Amino acid sequence: MAAPMEEVDFKGTCTNRGNGNNPEAEVEHSCKEMIDRIADTDAHFRHQQRDEADLTHDEKAQIAKEIFHKNPSTFLSRFGKYLNEIDLDLFSHFKGDYEVDFHISTIRKHFSMKQNRTEVHNRRYEAMLNLMKEGSYFSEEVMKAREPLLYEQMIGQYLSEEEIEEKAQKEIDKSDLRFSRILLNFMDNKEETARWQHQKSIEEGQMEEEDESSEDNESELEEMSCQAAHGKEEWVPSATEKQQMRDEFLHIMQERFMEGQDEEFDYSKVDTNTDYDSLNIREQDEQEKYFDEEQPEDVTVTADPVLDQ
Repeated sequence: MAAPMEEVDFKGTCTNRGNGNNPEAEVEHSCKEMIDRIADTDAHFRHQQRDEADLTHDEKAQIAKEIFHKNPSTFLSRFGKYLNEIDLDLFSHFKGDYEVDFHISTIRKHFSMKQNRTEVHNRRYEAMLNLMKEGSYFSEEVMKAREPLLYEQMIGQYLSEEEIEEKAQKEIDKSDLRFSRILLNFMDNKEETARWQHQKSIEEGQMEEEDESSEDNESELEEMSCQAAHGKEEWVPSATEKQQMRDEFLHIMQERFMEGQDEEFDYSKVDTNTDYDSLNIREQDEQEKYFDEEQPEDVTVTADPVLDQ
């Protein structure tokens, strides 16, 4: 059993960052806390023989402490990614040392980039919630216009004749039957069809590349495909399965928005807009819960869908 780690004397090594009644004790506590936190990570502390027992927490902390005292630049290089931003205050009295300054600068850039990513994520999350409340951007029809091929594969091809007719009636604004409105609707449908064809051509190109990489198994796959086509009836999803696919389609579109993949959306109005910071930003675990919810059950989607005319 390893001997208990001796108490670390940080008083002469760390800068005073405390303003309390006992600043030296605060600094000592901060340094020891940093060392203990690093000792709980999978960082590299020293080379070990193959059959050597794993280092204990105390042994790791002792090694980190010795490196911290003897060579702060090596400490920053080796353990920098495990530090918190406030830990860097403990190295301020080394300012002017080229290597220490270099590592401090690199670590601060990492913190800055991480903070920027968090801000962008939070702002997009707020914008998405606003768009969902507003209703149109994440409505089924508008999402269909953005991703007509994905919509057809997941929803459109399974609509019944009655559902198609009902859907068409809802899309007609009987209060505005002017020629200009009819012309705009025609242009929108034409644009959506062109987008579907473009997305379909991309998908087919990807499938061709996959086919070329597996030519040896082509005949076997064709035979299996034919057997499946003749031996399996056309699948008709239930109402529950249709709703599951709608939920999955919405989830995919939300993820695309968060990842910045909506090409026609001006993300600069969100990503750099500090107005979103004044909103009641949710906690990170709420956001993770939102996107990590149990996914709808996987539902088999048949190939070669045909766009509704």
